[in-house]
Amino acid sequence: SIDITTELRNASNTNGVTIQGTGGETTLQITNSDGQIVWGTSVGRSGTTPTATITIRPVEGRTANLTWTATTDPHFTVPVTAGIYTLNVSDSGFYDPTLNAQVPFSVTLRQITVLS
Repeated sequence: SIDITTELRNASNTNGVTIQGTGGETTLQITNSDGQIVWGTSVGRSGTTPTATITIRPVEGRTANLTWTATTDPHFTVPVTAGIYTLNVSDSGFYDPTLNAQVPFSVTLRQITVLS
């Protein structure tokens, strides 16, 4: 089993970012070397506030704790065998009122090695 902790942080903006609408979702998927999904889940965020703005400071964040067990998931038919797997994380982002647009987050891919 692998414990996965995702933390959404505003680490690159020293003055904070003003956002409007805090709802959305984070999606996690683990794929094998052929790009087939062997595990996946989505974590939703509630709290959409279309008429109010908040500022996310650099040290603030939201955390999701999940666990992946390296066995075939009953929701996916792709078997899990020894090899290299990739954890893919995507997020719907937040609505930025100054840009009048939804701003997605950049995410670094992580590799996981499953031994026999």
